[in-house]
Amino acid sequence: MKTLFASTAIVIAMAAPAFADAHMASAFVPSIDTEALRASDLMGARLYVTETDVEMDAGLSDEWDDVGEISDIIIGNQGGIDAVLADIGGFLGMGERTIAVNMDDLKFVSDGPDADDYFVVLTGTQAQLEAAPEFDNDFVEGRTRAEVNAERDAERAVGDAERTEENAERTLENAEVEVEEAGDAVVTTTARTVEESENAVDNMADGAAGMMSAPMMERDGYQLVDNSALTTEELTGTSVYGTNDERIGEVGELLMTDDGKLDKAIIDVGGFLGLGEKPVAVSMDSLTILRADGDTRVYIDATEEQLESMPDYEY
Repeated sequence: MKTLFASTAIVIAMAAPAFADAHMASAFVPSIDTEALRASDLMGARLYVTETDVEMDAGLSDEWDDVGEISDIIIGNQGGIDAVLADIGGFLGMGERTIAVNMDDLKFVSDGPDADDYFVVLTGTQAQLEAAPEFDNDFVEGRTRAEVNAERDAERAVGDAERTEENAERTLENAEVEVEEAGDAVVTTTARTVEESENAVDNMADGAAGMMSAPMMERDGYQLVDNSALTTEELTGTSVYGTNDERIGEVGELLMTDDGKLDKAIIDVGGFLGLGEKPVAVSMDSLTILRADGDTRVYIDATEEQLESMPDYEY
């Protein structure tokens, strides 16, 4: 039905320079001396499509097709409107799909020369509308999941490079010790064997933690949180879950790097009422953290038995 509803009337800004001048003079804008478009008025407004150009004060036309309603507005990081989202198709909210339209392609047509009500109109065809791609709502704190994964992969690559450098330095130190202590081969060999055994145990623990990769988790109502945006207070005591949502332990302590970044999490596994728990160390890169209102969840791609088989963390 091509009918104008008063609740979807829109007042449109036609003189942007007045706002720009006020904004340049001060960070605060007491008023705007022009007609202005409110985002709250735009939300829920009906969207019409017509194949012919329309005049700004043409009023509602029987040739327009009512195709859906405005559902959201995407604001870019420079403060401008990147796109207007519209829910089109479907019946009673079922079978709808969301498309994104450039703000510049929308026209706000007045209901007559002296009217204050406006219609939101897009020039195009039904075929173009049906062929429009569905908008990708996969955002993670303003970024796409692909960007988050790429950032995580880059951080892991840096960590691998640092570990390689540390191993090279350790090898060089061992070689220097061998040269200096060549006169006492038996003692040197024994000491080196003990040291290598200890390093092997440490490397096994680091390797077990480092081999785990953070699971890709999605839960209704929860959002993915970047590890770098968390504090030790927020995570300490948080329950840890496997990918099947089974609770397998809790975060007992967090270890920091020399430059203050989160490095490892100590997970207390097993036990009962806090007794008999086993602390194991895992890399922060192996954890996925989801957050909803008042609830934070830590996920790891491991079972309780797998964590209990890891070496104890020595405080």
